[in-house]
Amino acid sequence: MILCLLAAGLFLNGCSTPEATPSRSASTIAGDDGGQLGATPDGLAFDDGPDLDGGGFGLDVLRLSLRRPETYLPHELALSDQGAVILADLLYDGLTEVVGREARLRPALAKSWSANDVYTEWTFVIDTTRIDAATVAAHFQHLLLNSESPAVVPLLSDVATVEATSAGSVRFVLDKPAAGFAWLVSGLGVSIVGDDKDPTGRYLVASESEDMLELVPERGLRSSWPAIDVLFSATESEAYRALTLGLADAGVAPVDSLADAERRYDSVSPDRSISRFFGLNLDSPQLVDERLQRAVRYGIDRTTAVRAAGGSSMFLVDGVLAPSMAGYDPAPCEEACAHRPELAAELVAEVQAKSGAPVALSIAYSGDESDPVVTALLDDLEAAGFSVTVEWLSPAELAQALVEGRYDLYALGWLAAGGSIDSVLPSLLASRSTMNGLGVGSAEVDELIVEAAAIADDTERWSLLIQAERAALATGRILPIDVARSHLVTVPPAAGLVLRADGSIDMEASQ
Repeated sequence: MILCLLAAGLFLNGCSTPEATPSRSASTIAGDDGGQLGATPDGLAFDDGPDLDGGGFGLDVLRLSLRRPETYLPHELALSDQGAVILADLLYDGLTEVVGREARLRPALAKSWSANDVYTEWTFVIDTTRIDAATVAAHFQHLLLNSESPAVVPLLSDVATVEATSAGSVRFVLDKPAAGFAWLVSGLGVSIVGDDKDPTGRYLVASESEDMLELVPERGLRSSWPAIDVLFSATESEAYRALTLGLADAGVAPVDSLADAERRYDSVSPDRSISRFFGLNLDSPQLVDERLQRAVRYGIDRTTAVRAAGGSSMFLVDGVLAPSMAGYDPAPCEEACAHRPELAAELVAEVQAKSGAPVALSIAYSGDESDPVVTALLDDLEAAGFSVTVEWLSPAELAQALVEGRYDLYALGWLAAGGSIDSVLPSLLASRSTMNGLGVGSAEVDELIVEAAAIADDTERWSLLIQAERAALATGRILPIDVARSHLVTVPPAAGLVLRADGSIDMEASQ
């Protein structure tokens, strides 16, 4: 599980998941006359509702061009697959949801929520016009027992039990305080999947074929929300081609098409909550010498490395968080991230002169061997005088290597499962977290995280978590690199679509 988080976050390949498709029972999706079951192999139900009146941003039908994902189910998808994220978010709702890219939380399937005085017990009042509490509780019980998905585990790691306490309320009992828990259940990975994988979101399936998925908004929204026609392609390149041919209003493009999209449509993609960094194993024999730790950090030119990617990512200068996340505040690593190549070379030469042997570094890496960012970083280390050996590992092998501490450097990444920093910093930095594979925490970091967990005020809690991030960066175990860009390209009038930090579309904010 750890490596799905790390490798998928860095190289944006995601973890493979079993194929699944959404379904909704005829009683749920049908019109007043009962509707009919679809004739597709997946047995989807069809909606027979009235024609739409048109969307709030000038479209009766929004046409999306996407590579067909392996799954629509939120707890099975790879968070790096933006097309899958978009579809899952349209089809499934969580208890809460984040408003676009604003630092604000709003109700979704839950109408309201409350906690006890120590934030170890949370009760959510369910919107029973959309779903019943027993279905919600059963969904979370299933996740607690069965899921190892990186889209789920960081969000529910502290949940001990969940139960429906009435027809309209669900109670979560946590192992330890979590004052930001309402933010955690906004994460896409824990969006509610109904019985028989039924969708629970604001969009219904009108029809599905191999090449197209037609979605319509539920009846109460049909005067303002557009229908959505999803045009499926075999690859993201083909999906982007459909957009350039005028067949779609928005589409998820591959990395190598983003620069072309900027030239064509004069748009700059926002960042997503996927960041990557180098992890320094300061316990390895090669990096015990503090001079070599400094040489690694001083030798790497992060700006040039990211530019080598040709616009495939945005440079992250201020820590391990994406700026799009609620609670983000710059946490510069300052001297630890300064590019001072001459000093790096001097430090390496000094150590080498004393030992009489080349200073070797081993790097564990999982992903595309031609990744230009990582290639540039390796060139920087060799220019500083290091003898670099790169081991190309599978995600499982990288996970094991991280646990065993066999390498000096690890090229890592993080996919934020939720919309606020509550879903990232405690999991990544707390000393006892199962997702802290590099020992980046400290007593100071742990104390700040524990203190934050008891603060209900979002601004105050996030301030403490940012302090924890800064303290963790000061340990020298993390060298931030960059944050992923959104791959969704839009053309007018769909240019008004509002994206969340996870890359999904906030249709309500887009109206």
